[in-house]
Amino acid sequence: MQTDSDTTVFLLSGHNRAELLAAVEGSLAQLKAGFIPQETSTIADHSERLAIVAPRAELPERLILARQRLLTLKRPRLVIRKKGIYLGSGAAPGKTAFLFPGQGSQYPGMLQDLYEQLPFARAWFDSLDAAYQRAGKPPPTRLIYRHEGVDPHEKQLLDDALLDMREGAQLGTVANLVLFEGITRLGIQADVMVGHSNGEHAAVIAAGMLPLKERERLCAAFCRLGLAGGRLARPSRPEGMITVSGMKPEQTAELLAPYAGDLFLAMDNCPHQQVLAGREIALDAAMQQIIASGGICIKLAFGRAYHTPLFADWAHTLAAWYDQLPLAMANDPVYSCLTGRSMPREPAAVRDLMTQQWTAAVRFRETIESLFQAGIDTFIEVGPDGKLTGFVEDILRGRPHLAVNSSSRQRADILQLRHMLAALHVHGLTVEPLRLRQLTADEHPPLTVSQPPALPTAAIASNRTIAAPGWQAMVNVHRGLITQAKNGQERVAAQIQRLTRVESAALTQSTPAHYPLLGTQVRAEGAQQITERTFSISNDPFVTDHSLGRQPAVGSGTFPLPVLAFTTSLEIIAEAAQRWAGRPAAVFTNLRAHRWLALDGGALTVRTETEQLGTAVNIRLFESSAVPGPAFEGTAHWASAKPPGADLFPLEANAAPPARWNAARFYQHYAFHGPSFQGLARVLGVGAQSIEAELRVTDIPGIAPHTLQLDPALLDCAGQLVAFWLLEYKHRPPSFGIFPYAARRVTRYRRFPPTGSSIRCRGHLALQPGGVTEASFVFMLSDSQPIATIEGFAQRLVEFPQPLARRIFAGETAELSQAVDISPARIARRIDIDEWLLLTESWGIWARALAHLVLTPQERAVWLQLSQDVDTRCRWLLTRLAVKEAVSSWAAQQGIQPLDMAEIEIDAALNIHSRQLALQQPVLELTRHDNSIVATVTSQEAVRSAGSKEYKKDRTRGE
Repeated sequence: MQTDSDTTVFLLSGHNRAELLAAVEGSLAQLKAGFIPQETSTIADHSERLAIVAPRAELPERLILARQRLLTLKRPRLVIRKKGIYLGSGAAPGKTAFLFPGQGSQYPGMLQDLYEQLPFARAWFDSLDAAYQRAGKPPPTRLIYRHEGVDPHEKQLLDDALLDMREGAQLGTVANLVLFEGITRLGIQADVMVGHSNGEHAAVIAAGMLPLKERERLCAAFCRLGLAGGRLARPSRPEGMITVSGMKPEQTAELLAPYAGDLFLAMDNCPHQQVLAGREIALDAAMQQIIASGGICIKLAFGRAYHTPLFADWAHTLAAWYDQLPLAMANDPVYSCLTGRSMPREPAAVRDLMTQQWTAAVRFRETIESLFQAGIDTFIEVGPDGKLTGFVEDILRGRPHLAVNSSSRQRADILQLRHMLAALHVHGLTVEPLRLRQLTADEHPPLTVSQPPALPTAAIASNRTIAAPGWQAMVNVHRGLITQAKNGQERVAAQIQRLTRVESAALTQSTPAHYPLLGTQVRAEGAQQITERTFSISNDPFVTDHSLGRQPAVGSGTFPLPVLAFTTSLEIIAEAAQRWAGRPAAVFTNLRAHRWLALDGGALTVRTETEQLGTAVNIRLFESSAVPGPAFEGTAHWASAKPPGADLFPLEANAAPPARWNAARFYQHYAFHGPSFQGLARVLGVGAQSIEAELRVTDIPGIAPHTLQLDPALLDCAGQLVAFWLLEYKHRPPSFGIFPYAARRVTRYRRFPPTGSSIRCRGHLALQPGGVTEASFVFMLSDSQPIATIEGFAQRLVEFPQPLARRIFAGETAELSQAVDISPARIARRIDIDEWLLLTESWGIWARALAHLVLTPQERAVWLQLSQDVDTRCRWLLTRLAVKEAVSSWAAQQGIQPLDMAEIEIDAALNIHSRQLALQQPVLELTRHDNSIVATVTSQEAVRSAGSKEYKKDRTRGE
């Protein structure tokens, strides 16, 4: 199988052939100069297109070959498969269909690459395994993964099971949904969904008739269906299926006539393949006739006559299953291979069609013809293997179209997705290869799944340990309108869970089903228990609600730097303690944050180590990187905690309601917290050393609340109230930050109430010399019953320069550089390094936060790969800032609308890239002194008119 080592998807395009050839020449020149081109997106209005899928080191050779072919190419499309070169021309294509394959598409090892590298893919398969194991059955993934060492007899049993309705069909459906989620995350959308046979299950889910986000419920439903299929009696007379090739459809119809009631057309896949199904005795006789007539037939490994009247028992089983599904109106059309037309949108009619298709022929050829007549000329197979792609190419041979598969037995999964993107780009669809690199940017921990006990030998799954290599790179993900909508669906589902669960307030009765922030993969090393969990923006939307910076406009390509809250790290420690002892801990002491746990580039892997310490356990959190020492640590205790008295942390008699600030203004004009961390509802009183507030329990998207030991979003309000006190009582301007680093003791008395509930929080606090605050808080129910207390809560106060505070926390475009007066024709900006030493403090966290807000995705990828030396990275960043602000000022001088930092890209050779400046490319001059950087920008016309002497200074090429 071809792998994906250091492979890139390199896209070029032009309005005409000459422009495309010029782009090829430019890329070759850049490569010769040592500059490695970055993955870019399709430009929609370009009609000449080139894509190359190759290791970066081989790009020059492939570009030279592509140039040779472009010079002589007459036809509109050319693919050199062995070289990964795709060439195409023409107008944008029509509509797109997603094709979901059914039975027979699954195979051993399918999607293992995705399983190892993508958390959501692993979550789908793990959810299906969990559903079967809850039912006392072996995990279905044993059928596709880790067959090494299995004896031939057992392997045959596994292969047979992979093609049955009990497990194999459900694995195929989950594989389809994994690829559907991956493809949509790549920004590719369909106008129509089509399911071939069992693929209809994925098609209706993809069309929005069932909520894709309810992964565990869907997998539980698939398990119920599979087990029902396993209970079906074997046919009294043996059945089977065969493929037929080399015969015309009318010949096949004549062949069937003598075997009425025993042999049927089960599938009309394409002009060169039909599938017959029926009684085995009739199949054997028909096969002899087919061979005698010059046809080709192959017996399939199915023991039932799918899609014939003989399969009525399965249709009845499915009808009952469909009736239990809460189908909604479809968002996208779903074409039925029973009728060759679009299904009605009403759920009842959909159920009927889906049931009927199991006893009638799959008319895939007719369906594709109907889609093509309706203006659909792009077909993407969303499932393992690639059989449907071949069928479409046969059906539409000679007509302009594209059929491409998202999975292949011949290529690694990620590599095949790269080839898919290349084919789509050349066809004229807009693709963004960088999104694929984002999907695979997380580093994932090794995975160990234990086999269930006391199962028959043939059904036992081998323990599998999959080490997933990876590298933590840039993830360009932001919460736009689509993400907000998805999060809203998750919040509604979570709210339903809260309202329907019955929960005891007693601490000792709490037994969470899993550990959402700790992770689920555990291994032991001596007396230690080690757990790893990868947090990412794409899979953990709540992390963006605790970011260092304001959320920029949708589509800017920038995003604020998410950091794990102090209280989120505390929750991880609480979950580790519960997992260690099998019951929740009551008290946590000596909590300390040594380092920021930040999702640089959008992802972070946290390793948790738990170790016995007398009657307590010591728990430490590490970044899974070369950074030495723990980032966070604390000790958990199980001794009973005595509830504090009602007078704990009393509000001072002279405390008064706030006059200058309120909760709404606090979140709008100061705090960077997003919705799930906006727990302050109303501040009731503020005194010289005390504060009291009403809090609202918020929802944490993607996290089932009953699985949390503590509520990190609500506990985070303690730190927010310290900041509120500094703003209101101390009258500090909103240009400071207040960040927790220690807590002496946290005590948990009972669970926090459900979302929407109101609780009281009261605190006693003081500002110590040296810019440190110390506080203690109690969180109470309305009857003053304590929920939790935080004692000795220490935070560090950081004063920011006004421009930095305005840019990071207010989301404003404040300039960090100073204007330098040189001449009217030249714009210059200077940054003094010594004025920005703050950026180097705390492991460079403020430089990291700023980088995420001002660098383009390509620049950020370079930034993340720089040396970890803080001074080097800060100087690199400040250089980019000086250049960007100079370019922005020059653009304003030219009458161009002011540019945001993310609209200006500076490459490694200090060339300026901006779509807004495409027609007026400025000239950059960069001068560095020991402690300052000066960027000068002028127009090319000014350079020419001034003569060459003034501008013969060497531009700086290295950094």
